[in-house]
This record gives sequence, structure tokens and C-alpha cells, in this order.
Amino acid sequence: MTPQNIVKMTVDAAILCLMLGLISYPLIHGLWRHAMMGCAFASFFIVHQTLNLWWYRGLWQERWTLRKAVLAFVDFLLIADVLVLITSAVLLAGEVFSFAAFPMTNWARRLHVCTTAWAFVLVGLHLGFHGKNFWKRFKEELSPYGFCAMSVMGAIGAVMFVESEMIWDLLYEEEMKLLPETLWEFVGQRLSVVMLFCVIGRSVSEMLQIFARQKREQKREKPQKAMAA
Repeated sequence: MTPQNIVKMTVDAAILCLMLGLISYPLIHGLWRHAMMGCAFASFFIVHQTLNLWWYRGLWQERWTLRKAVLAFVDFLLIADVLVLITSAVLLAGEVFSFAAFPMTNWARRLHVCTTAWAFVLVGLHLGFHGKNFWKRFKEELSPYGFCAMSVMGAIGAVMFVESEMIWDLLYEEEMKLLPETLWEFVGQRLSVVMLFCVIGRSVSEMLQIFARQKREQKREKPQKAMAA
């Protein structure tokens, strides 16, 4: 593993940890702590984009496929969601910083909660779509039980998704939700949701790869059939 890959993994892990810490605000309380973690999250987001500038260049240097289009759509959707998330946080900054010009409004708070929920969904899909080497090693280490392990993680995540009632946040609905009693239960619940969409993203990615492989095989078979005829 190269030093650059280690840095990337460290930044990605920091972003996920900060997300879990930020979403746990109802249990840890403290607006100042929440705001400082939010600033760190925004900083790591910028670093992540800087470390992956090659991805933007590669979008126009390689041939577009269905899988590439789906991955790019999810990635750009995630970037847009995080930008709106950060913007909504700025609109709420008046509750923490006396110099901020924006007082807290109900619509900004709801927007903040909604984009946070979507960030967890899109981050899960993002992690599932990318990290091909990680998923390959994951399956090799757990072979022949890799599929079973992913199915169990997906099932647990689905249960936690329903129990967390995140659907209301995703739909921009302001509903009272019953939170877990402890911080670790809350973090585990949200992490399970990330794993659910991670498994979904990986499954979709593999299906798109199979579809692309079948297309290539069909194209190779057509000239051969024409020559045989």
C-alpha cells in the first residue's frame, strides 16, 4: 500500500467518524462541540476532493459506460448533498457564533437534518461502488462465506434503517423519532445503515460489471457468427 493510499484511507475514515459523531448530537449535546466537528468535517471533505482530482480528469479521458455513468451520478449527488449540508450549517451558525449573521430558522434546521440523512445513504453507496480492491480482499478473506457475510450485514442494516425511522428525514418530514438510549447504540444504528447501502452499492456495481461483460461478449460473438454464415 502506497503512502498516498494510506493518506486517502485515513481521510475517508476521519470523514466517516466525524459523520457518526455529528449525527450523535442529540446524545452528546453541546453546540460548540458539534460546530467544531462540523468545521473539521468540511475541511476533510475539501482534502478528500483534492486527493481525488485525478477522478475528475478521468471522467473525460475514458469511455463512458453504464456503470461509469451510475457511479458518476451517485458521486456528484453526494458532492451536491454535502455542499448543501455545509451551506445549511452556515445558515445555522448564529446559534453558535455571535458574529454569524444568520439566525437559526426552522426550514434551515430541517434542511440540515434532511441532507445529513441523505449523506449517510450516499456515502454508503459511494463506498460500495468504489474500493474494488477492498471488496475483493473482503471476499477472499471470508471465502466461501463472503456472500453470507454481506447478506447478514445488509439484513441488519435494513432492520436498523426501519428502526431509526430515517425515512422521515430523507423525505424532509419533521417527525418525532425515538432515539436509542446510549451513544454507542446510536452510532451502531447509523453505521449499520451505512453498511446497508454499502452492500446495495457493491451489489449494483457487480451487476453492472456483469452486464458490461455480457455486452462485450455479445459484440465479439457477432462477427464470428457473421463469418460462419
